[in-house]
Amino acid sequence: MLFMLGIDSQFAGIEGMLTALDDTTLVPKKIPRTIVIAMFCGVSFLLGLPFCMSNGDYLVDLFDTFSANFPLMFVAFFEVIAVSWVYGIDRFCRDFEDMTGYYPNIVFRVLWLVITPISLLAILIYSIVDQAQYGIKYDALVGCMEESWAREMPYPTWGWLLAAFLVFSSFLFIPIMALMAFLPDWFGPRYYVQLPLVAAQPKAVEGGKDQIAMEEHTTAAYA
Repeated sequence: MLFMLGIDSQFAGIEGMLTALDDTTLVPKKIPRTIVIAMFCGVSFLLGLPFCMSNGDYLVDLFDTFSANFPLMFVAFFEVIAVSWVYGIDRFCRDFEDMTGYYPNIVFRVLWLVITPISLLAILIYSIVDQAQYGIKYDALVGCMEESWAREMPYPTWGWLLAAFLVFSSFLFIPIMALMAFLPDWFGPRYYVQLPLVAAQPKAVEGGKDQIAMEEHTTAAYA
Protein backbone atom coordinates (compact mmCIF):
# COMPACT_ATOMS: atom_id res chain seq x y z
CA MET A 1 0.00 0.00 0.00
CA LEU A 2 2.81 2.41 0.87
CA PHE A 3 4.55 1.63 -2.42
CA MET A 4 1.41 2.38 -4.43
CA LEU A 5 0.83 5.53 -2.39
CA GLY A 6 4.36 6.71 -3.19
CA ILE A 7 3.94 5.95 -6.90
CA ASP A 8 0.62 7.79 -6.94
CA SER A 9 2.22 10.85 -5.32
CA GLN A 10 4.88 10.94 -8.04
CA PHE A 11 2.32 11.19 -10.85
CA ALA A 12 1.39 14.77 -9.99
CA GLY A 13 4.99 15.93 -9.61
CA ILE A 14 6.23 14.33 -12.82
CA GLU A 15 3.25 15.47 -14.88
CA GLY A 16 3.60 18.99 -13.50
CA MET A 17 7.25 19.19 -14.56
CA LEU A 18 6.64 17.59 -17.96
CA THR A 19 3.69 19.87 -18.68
CA ALA A 20 5.95 22.87 -18.09
CA LEU A 21 8.54 21.37 -20.45
CA ASP A 22 5.87 20.68 -23.07
CA ASP A 23 4.97 24.37 -23.05
CA THR A 24 8.51 25.27 -24.14
CA THR A 25 10.82 24.25 -26.95
CA LEU A 26 13.60 23.15 -24.59
CA VAL A 27 12.79 19.52 -25.37
CA PRO A 28 12.54 18.75 -29.11
CA LYS A 29 9.04 17.65 -30.09
CA LYS A 30 10.45 14.81 -32.18
CA ILE A 31 11.50 12.96 -29.03
CA PRO A 32 8.64 10.63 -27.95
CA ARG A 33 6.98 11.59 -24.69
CA THR A 34 7.63 8.09 -23.32
CA ILE A 35 11.38 8.60 -23.75
CA VAL A 36 11.22 12.00 -22.06
CA ILE A 37 9.34 10.53 -19.11
CA ALA A 38 11.82 7.64 -18.83
CA MET A 39 14.79 10.04 -18.87
CA PHE A 40 13.15 12.29 -16.29
CA CYS A 41 12.41 9.35 -13.98
CA GLY A 42 15.92 7.97 -14.44
CA VAL A 43 17.56 11.28 -13.51
CA SER A 44 15.21 11.65 -10.54
CA PHE A 45 16.12 8.14 -9.38
CA LEU A 46 19.85 8.93 -9.51
CA LEU A 47 19.35 12.21 -7.67
CA GLY A 48 17.38 10.38 -4.98
CA LEU A 49 20.05 7.76 -4.24
CA PRO A 50 22.04 9.95 -1.78
CA PHE A 51 18.95 10.21 0.40
CA CYS A 52 18.92 6.42 0.82
CA MET A 53 22.49 6.16 2.10
CA SER A 54 23.62 6.01 5.71
CA ASN A 55 23.79 9.81 6.03
CA GLY A 56 20.72 10.40 3.91
CA ASP A 57 18.64 11.45 6.89
CA TYR A 58 20.71 14.62 7.24
CA LEU A 59 20.17 15.45 3.55
CA VAL A 60 16.45 14.85 3.94
CA ASP A 61 16.38 17.28 6.86
CA LEU A 62 18.35 19.87 4.89
CA PHE A 63 16.12 19.60 1.81
CA ASP A 64 12.96 19.52 3.90
CA THR A 65 13.94 22.74 5.65
CA PHE A 66 15.29 24.79 2.75
CA SER A 67 13.57 23.48 -0.38
CA ALA A 68 10.04 24.32 0.77
CA ASN A 69 9.85 26.81 3.63
CA PHE A 70 11.98 29.73 2.43
CA PRO A 71 11.27 29.34 -1.31
CA LEU A 72 7.53 29.08 -0.71
CA MET A 73 7.49 32.31 1.28
CA PHE A 74 9.63 34.10 -1.31
CA VAL A 75 7.42 32.96 -4.20
CA ALA A 76 4.24 33.87 -2.30
CA PHE A 77 5.65 37.34 -1.54
CA PHE A 78 6.57 38.00 -5.18
CA GLU A 79 3.23 36.62 -6.32
CA VAL A 80 1.12 38.86 -4.09
CA ILE A 81 3.23 41.89 -5.08
CA ALA A 82 2.88 41.06 -8.78
CA VAL A 83 -0.88 40.55 -8.61
CA SER A 84 -1.81 43.39 -6.24
CA TRP A 85 0.68 46.09 -7.23
CA VAL A 86 2.01 45.29 -10.70
CA TYR A 87 -1.04 43.77 -12.38
CA GLY A 88 -3.31 45.98 -10.28
CA ILE A 89 -5.81 45.14 -7.58
CA ASP A 90 -8.70 46.70 -9.51
CA ARG A 91 -7.98 44.64 -12.62
CA PHE A 92 -7.63 41.51 -10.51
CA CYS A 93 -10.94 42.17 -8.74
CA ARG A 94 -12.68 42.69 -12.09
CA ASP A 95 -11.26 39.42 -13.36
CA PHE A 96 -12.38 37.75 -10.15
CA GLU A 97 -15.89 39.11 -10.66
CA ASP A 98 -15.96 37.89 -14.28
CA MET A 99 -15.06 34.38 -13.17
CA THR A 100 -17.15 34.07 -10.01
CA GLY A 101 -19.78 36.83 -10.22
CA TYR A 102 -18.59 38.24 -6.89
CA TYR A 103 -16.55 41.44 -6.53
CA PRO A 104 -14.13 41.19 -3.55
CA ASN A 105 -14.99 43.57 -0.75
CA ILE A 106 -12.67 46.03 0.97
CA VAL A 107 -11.47 43.41 3.48
CA PHE A 108 -9.95 41.18 0.80
CA ARG A 109 -8.43 44.13 -1.01
CA VAL A 110 -6.74 45.40 2.15
CA LEU A 111 -5.44 41.91 2.87
CA TRP A 112 -4.00 41.51 -0.63
CA LEU A 113 -2.58 45.02 -0.80
CA VAL A 114 -1.16 45.56 2.69
CA ILE A 115 -1.58 42.86 5.32
CA THR A 116 -0.35 39.84 3.37
CA PRO A 117 2.80 41.47 1.86
CA ILE A 118 3.80 42.98 5.21
CA SER A 119 3.20 39.69 7.04
CA LEU A 120 5.22 37.67 4.53
CA LEU A 121 8.04 40.20 4.57
CA ALA A 122 8.15 40.21 8.38
CA ILE A 123 8.29 36.39 8.50
CA LEU A 124 11.03 36.34 5.87
CA ILE A 125 13.16 38.91 7.68
CA TYR A 126 12.73 37.11 11.01
CA SER A 127 13.62 33.73 9.47
CA ILE A 128 16.71 35.11 7.73
CA VAL A 129 17.95 36.89 10.86
CA ASP A 130 17.32 33.77 12.95
CA GLN A 131 19.28 31.56 10.55
CA ALA A 132 22.12 34.09 10.35
CA GLN A 133 22.29 34.41 14.13
CA TYR A 134 22.03 30.77 15.17
CA GLY A 135 23.08 28.99 11.98
CA ILE A 136 21.67 25.80 10.54
CA LYS A 137 22.10 22.74 12.72
CA TYR A 138 21.28 19.05 12.67
CA ASP A 139 20.91 16.32 15.27
CA ALA A 140 23.98 14.09 14.98
CA LEU A 141 23.42 10.55 16.19
CA VAL A 142 25.96 9.67 18.93
CA GLY A 143 24.31 6.53 20.28
CA CYS A 144 24.56 5.63 23.96
CA MET A 145 27.95 7.27 24.45
CA GLU A 146 26.34 10.33 26.02
CA GLU A 147 23.22 11.16 27.99
CA SER A 148 21.30 11.86 24.79
CA TRP A 149 21.28 9.73 21.64
CA ALA A 150 21.70 12.84 19.48
CA ARG A 151 23.75 16.00 19.75
CA GLU A 152 22.97 19.27 17.97
CA MET A 153 25.78 20.25 15.66
CA PRO A 154 26.20 22.94 12.95
CA TYR A 155 26.24 22.00 9.30
CA PRO A 156 29.62 22.33 7.55
CA THR A 157 30.30 24.88 4.81
CA TRP A 158 28.92 22.66 2.06
CA GLY A 159 25.65 22.49 4.01
CA TRP A 160 25.37 26.28 3.93
CA LEU A 161 26.12 26.33 0.20
CA LEU A 162 23.56 23.63 -0.51
CA ALA A 163 20.94 25.44 1.59
CA ALA A 164 21.61 28.69 -0.29
CA PHE A 165 21.31 26.88 -3.62
CA LEU A 166 18.00 25.30 -2.61
CA VAL A 167 16.58 28.65 -1.55
CA PHE A 168 17.74 30.82 -4.44
CA SER A 169 17.20 28.31 -7.24
CA SER A 170 13.48 28.19 -6.50
CA PHE A 171 12.66 31.89 -6.81
CA LEU A 172 15.64 33.72 -8.33
CA PHE A 173 14.16 33.34 -11.83
CA ILE A 174 11.33 35.74 -10.85
CA PRO A 175 13.44 38.92 -10.50
CA ILE A 176 15.68 37.75 -13.38
CA MET A 177 12.71 37.43 -15.74
CA ALA A 178 11.37 40.81 -14.57
CA LEU A 179 14.77 42.39 -15.24
CA MET A 180 14.92 40.82 -18.70
CA ALA A 181 11.46 42.18 -19.52
CA PHE A 182 12.48 45.76 -18.64
CA LEU A 183 15.94 45.73 -20.26
CA PRO A 184 14.68 46.96 -23.69
CA ASP A 185 12.85 49.89 -22.08
CA TRP A 186 15.89 50.92 -20.05
CA PHE A 187 18.79 50.34 -22.46
CA GLY A 188 17.25 50.03 -25.93
CA PRO A 189 15.91 47.29 -28.22
CA ARG A 190 19.31 45.61 -28.62
CA TYR A 191 18.84 44.19 -25.10
CA TYR A 192 15.64 42.42 -26.12
CA VAL A 193 15.94 38.81 -24.96
CA GLN A 194 14.03 36.16 -26.87
CA LEU A 195 12.70 33.19 -24.96
CA PRO A 196 11.56 30.00 -26.73
CA LEU A 197 7.95 29.30 -25.89
CA VAL A 198 5.07 27.40 -27.43
CA ALA A 199 1.62 28.90 -27.11
CA ALA A 200 -1.83 28.38 -28.57
CA GLN A 201 -2.59 30.95 -31.25
CA PRO A 202 -5.82 31.48 -33.21
CA LYS A 203 -5.30 30.63 -36.85
CA ALA A 204 -7.69 31.39 -39.71
CA VAL A 205 -8.77 28.42 -41.83
CA GLU A 206 -10.98 27.92 -44.87
CA GLY A 207 -14.62 28.79 -44.45
CA GLY A 208 -13.96 31.76 -42.19
CA LYS A 209 -13.77 29.67 -39.03
CA ASP A 210 -11.03 30.00 -36.46
CA GLN A 211 -9.38 27.15 -34.68
CA ILE A 212 -6.75 27.02 -31.97
CA ALA A 213 -3.51 25.71 -33.44
CA MET A 214 -0.31 25.12 -31.59
CA GLU A 215 2.39 27.28 -33.17
CA GLU A 216 5.97 27.74 -32.04
CA HIS A 217 6.91 31.35 -31.60
CA THR A 218 9.30 33.47 -29.63
CA THR A 219 8.31 36.00 -27.02
CA ALA A 220 9.95 37.84 -24.16
CA ALA A 221 7.19 39.56 -22.23
CA TYR A 222 3.52 40.34 -22.35
CA ALA A 223 1.69 43.54 -21.57
